Amino acid sequence: MGKQQLTNIIKHKIDALEQGIQQDRLNNKTICIFDDSNTADNPNEDKTPSDYFTSHTKLRLTLKILNNKKSSSFDNIANIALKNLPPHYTYNYTILFNNCLNHMYFPTAWKIAKVIAIKKKGKDGSNPADYRPISLLANISKVFETTINNAIGKYCDKNNVIPETQFGFGHQHSTTHAITKFISDICWARNADECVGALFVDLEKAFDTVWWDGFFFKLIKKRFPQHLTKMIWSMLHGKKFRLAEKSYASSEIFQIKNGLQQGTVNSPILFSIFISDLLNMYGLNNDTDKFAIAFADDLLIYTKDSKPSNIKTQLQDIFTKIQGYFHTWRLKINTDKCETILFRPYISKISNANADVRRHTKHVHLHDAHNPQTKLQNKNIVRYLGVHIDYRLNYYNHTNTQIEKAQKAFASHKRLFYCKDLNTHTKIICYKTLIRPILTYACATWFNISASTMEKIRIFERKCLRACIGKYRTPESNYTKLISNHKLYELANIIRIDLHMLKLIRNHWANIRSVKNNSLINSSIYPNTQYHEKTRHTGYIPPEAFIHLDSEGYIQDKDNTPLIYHITRKADDKGILYNTNINLNTVNSRLSCKLSNIDKKDNYRHDTKKYWWLRH
Repeated sequence: MGKQQLTNIIKHKIDALEQGIQQDRLNNKTICIFDDSNTADNPNEDKTPSDYFTSHTKLRLTLKILNNKKSSSFDNIANIALKNLPPHYTYNYTILFNNCLNHMYFPTAWKIAKVIAIKKKGKDGSNPADYRPISLLANISKVFETTINNAIGKYCDKNNVIPETQFGFGHQHSTTHAITKFISDICWARNADECVGALFVDLEKAFDTVWWDGFFFKLIKKRFPQHLTKMIWSMLHGKKFRLAEKSYASSEIFQIKNGLQQGTVNSPILFSIFISDLLNMYGLNNDTDKFAIAFADDLLIYTKDSKPSNIKTQLQDIFTKIQGYFHTWRLKINTDKCETILFRPYISKISNANADVRRHTKHVHLHDAHNPQTKLQNKNIVRYLGVHIDYRLNYYNHTNTQIEKAQKAFASHKRLFYCKDLNTHTKIICYKTLIRPILTYACATWFNISASTMEKIRIFERKCLRACIGKYRTPESNYTKLISNHKLYELANIIRIDLHMLKLIRNHWANIRSVKNNSLINSSIYPNTQYHEKTRHTGYIPPEAFIHLDSEGYIQDKDNTPLIYHITRKADDKGILYNTNINLNTVNSRLSCKLSNIDKKDNYRHDTKKYWWLRH
């Protein structure tokens, strides 16, 4: 089908939809009638569309979990005020919401956003593109959008509208799950002596350029209920914004005629619906060699083969087709920010690889289909969803980058951490809240780092803790020797960061059992003992192998000492070949294995109901 032919079909369908909506408004058409047997505060599920209306109880729960830190719009009504509304106010809001839903109408007053322009880092501000617009909507409008979002999400789940490979903004989905899927597939390929070529596609202003007519055409093709489609139409059309600077606001009101507005509750799921069909096109995820995963607008395409030349050919073919797809649906790829990477044998082992690997390892360059002279960047290290992944999967660059970030964060709050008038306990809480999450982000995906790499993180943490408690050297040594590491943690009353990471990782895998709506996530916890034993020797250990290694005692010994982060292993080969009964004091004297009392007494692992793999 040609592009013009498709455009004509879309125009015909959208014209018919718009006429139907206008006719409904003229006739004051509603979905149902509210009466004594079907009240507006608690609609009867037998007389209304399933999963569409709300109730007083549901609304109270929605208000209860609102984020107090979210800013308000021009109405200046904060979330804390909505959370503490008297029952009769929430009762009236329930009636208002359900009547709006019944008329498939989104209130005009809730469509005006307060836009604040934030200058981008490194920009001089002379160009409008140097600013990042932040949209602030009335908080009550976002509560109403949550009700609509629930209806959209439930329909998508029941009808498999959004593929499992779209990890963005789904219930119990996170960036860690997407990264885990990617790294696991790389490990499977490398353990089979195959290379993996990955293409990171960057969409230019993805949300802002969504074509409304094309979007509603897709809703029709996916058989969305008419009442839900018309409700979304009312929600998107007629949106406006005013620019604001401190207490001043522009007198001119700007109208939004296309795109999904940033800051709204529904934009992420609507965008996921818009590009959902792409993830299963062109043979992606339909065979064992070509894959596509997404987190909202972060699109990743990768393919595996024993020959890099074949990988290049396959990726170029897919990239050309994807460019055509996005051009058809009026989205634009920013080729300057697209990147490729080839996961291949280490340089020290490349002499043992086949001739194609030796010849094409450094020549996997893709080009722009519309401008063959423009080549995509080919890198040895890429940043995906906040994790820096190198072609050897050793995560040196990631840990170094996160430590640098944490150092900057600590320095920017130094007046807090070095304050003599603030008690130690408060400083430690601030450290755990502001600094530790930077160091441990997505640690479940990169747990298999070397002892020397982990020691860098431990050294940085100890510097932070010494600043927080204000103690550096011991009086017994006449202040010539530093306080011992285990004593430092006892004074700070905090478990060591590597042990904290292991706790986060165990919780991550324990919580996956509750993810019922995505087989790609849920299946990762099922044991594959034979494969995981193989990976233990090859060093390409996938994230999900943690459960097997933990159950066999390779991660931590009975005294809580983290074996994996104390035993020296090869720099480029992260194989786990040590004996679980090893005596650490005889193996590595450079790294102290002495734990603080708080670390020794941390017996959360005894909860074998939660950590089922530790039962034996």
